[in-house]
Amino acid sequence: MENSHDIILIIVIGAIILLQIYVFINNYIKIRNYKNTIKMAKEFEIVEVTVPDEWIKDLEVEDILKDPVGFQNSSSEFHEKIKSSSSSEFDDYQ
Repeated sequence: MENSHDIILIIVIGAIILLQIYVFINNYIKIRNYKNTIKMAKEFEIVEVTVPDEWIKDLEVEDILKDPVGFQNSSSEFHEKIKSSSSSEFDDYQ
């Protein structure tokens, strides 16, 4: 009976160690990806962008980092469109 107790204890300890290794590897990968993202962002600058609500649902940071100029142009065009439509609506009320 004592042998089976030891075997169960070893299995439980082994499972805990495997779980800790799994969590460590996942966290290590996340940290490495975060560091790589920072390296890619060295030349970024803060700019004002207007992001439509529809875009936020499907927008991924990687998409912006892959083509920051294209994203800025798209959002600038959207911002200009919003400004022109809101000013024309304002003119309608006057």
